[in-house]
Amino acid sequence: MTWLQACGSDGGSLDIVPKVAFSGLVATGCAAYNHGGRKWRVPTQRELQLMWVLRDGIKYAYVGVSGASPMGTHRYWSSTEEPPVSTVYNAWIFDFSATFPRSHPSDKTGSGYVRCVSDY
Repeated sequence: MTWLQACGSDGGSLDIVPKVAFSGLVATGCAAYNHGGRKWRVPTQRELQLMWVLRDGIKYAYVGVSGASPMGTHRYWSSTEEPPVSTVYNAWIFDFSATFPRSHPSDKTGSGYVRCVSDY
């Protein structure tokens, strides 16, 4: 999904999150995820880094949990954005497919996976 879909909308501006108006749009991504009665969101770049460090423990924590899946070897969107350069809007993506952590800015119209998180 694109960054905007991951963050919770199927349309609107690619501008910085607080400026995006989601009203009247179909909820997607983490905004549409409903588990445990909590609100879910796209993790920050640092939260994804922490998930990479703790990936083995996370893998075992979710064994047998309905609807849960271990961290895959994918590129995951973060909610961390970069200021727009010209008409290009970038957000940081974290690559779990490498044997070492790799994070880089990526065009928000590109494709990536999302791993939703919830604050207690």
